[in-house]
Amino acid sequence: MSIKSPPHSQEAEASVLGSMIADSSCIPVVKSVIDSSMFYNSSCRKLFELVSDMSDDNITIDLVSVCSAITPSMKESGVTPYFVSNLVTESLVENYEFHSNIVRDKFLLRNIISKCRGIADASYDSMKDAMSMLTDTHQEIGFLMNTHSEKSDSIDDLVDKTIDSIANSKDSLVSTGFICIDNLCGGMTKGEITIIGGRPSHGKTTLVINMIKACIDQGLKVMVFNREMTNVEMIKKLLVLESERLSYLKIRRGMIGDLNDSAEINKTMDRIKKKYNKDKFQMFDNIQTLEKASVEVQKFQPDIIFDDFIQLIKPKNASKDRRFQIEEIVHTYKWLAKSTNSVAVLVSQLNRGVEYRTGADAKPKMSDLAESGSIEQSAENVIFVYYPFKVSLDENKDSKNKLQLIGSKVRYGVSGTSDVGFDGDKVKIYQSEDHYRKSGYGT
Repeated sequence: MSIKSPPHSQEAEASVLGSMIADSSCIPVVKSVIDSSMFYNSSCRKLFELVSDMSDDNITIDLVSVCSAITPSMKESGVTPYFVSNLVTESLVENYEFHSNIVRDKFLLRNIISKCRGIADASYDSMKDAMSMLTDTHQEIGFLMNTHSEKSDSIDDLVDKTIDSIANSKDSLVSTGFICIDNLCGGMTKGEITIIGGRPSHGKTTLVINMIKACIDQGLKVMVFNREMTNVEMIKKLLVLESERLSYLKIRRGMIGDLNDSAEINKTMDRIKKKYNKDKFQMFDNIQTLEKASVEVQKFQPDIIFDDFIQLIKPKNASKDRRFQIEEIVHTYKWLAKSTNSVAVLVSQLNRGVEYRTGADAKPKMSDLAESGSIEQSAENVIFVYYPFKVSLDENKDSKNKLQLIGSKVRYGVSGTSDVGFDGDKVKIYQSEDHYRKSGYGT
């Protein structure tokens, strides 16, 4: 009679490990489903432990770093650079959670076989009565059911964490820099996503830049991914915003003939170099994929991430429907924010339909978000930027310096709309129209 091999899936185990190395952002999800004991292959088990330890120690995870961390004893047991390289090459990253469940299910099946054999042997040999054996069997089945259950904190741990969260609530909240928005939502919560949406040229990027400055002023670590604008153009805008004297139009056109302007540029640039130093601020305009962005986030461990904008992120699977691509991107960002205890601020396009609406109906709303379903569901806050002057050019000239910030979704507060001051040439959004007028530029 042939001996059956215990249930296992070498392919699933290999794919999970390859995915963890190819895209470290999936590690928290994988570890919530399986642990090292669930691997049938001993080499896979040892490699899982290595990658998990590296992740816990905030060590960058990629093919090179993992191969470099392999010990001589691991090589003797089959965990070689060649073995690891093959896992990464053959992995299907987009299916890592599905494959993790396969690994867990095969582990459970092996345990069922083992427990059933033990119960059968005990039934033959035990002097216990039938009811006692049924009780023991029930306990064994309960153990297997608990193994399949999702991992959760005990109520004692949860109470302790909740008390700590209340006592240190200020540490988990990040101000937007705008009193009107903070009054609606109380700020942005670490581990959550805030969406910023708006029509083209309605001030989305200007709002983001003002929020970046506000976060740096709070002493927070900030990471920025510019997918539409170059880093150089972003620095030009920061230069104008930090200066409060320079003109963005002149800076962009290179119209710096005035000695006072040149002196102001040099003085402000020196201040920016110190204020936005590499320990507090990192910015990229050459990262196309979320996987590579996740690696940088894991290394830097920022308090807040700005991504402008998510529709330009290169998807892992280009053949998928765009709606599912965006859904995967937003969900991955959600897990990334939770695993790094950071705020993720994602800039999003609006659907083209908003361009054809006029009057009171011209203001953006939730259904205008491109691929709105997945974005709305995952976000803590959805803030729209609306510039009435762009929609109704015949309005009075004062509207040129007014923006509306619309809190359409506020999970921990109330929705609402606030008018703020705006000066595009100064790359500045003011707390209110009154603040703009008092600044001296509105007179």
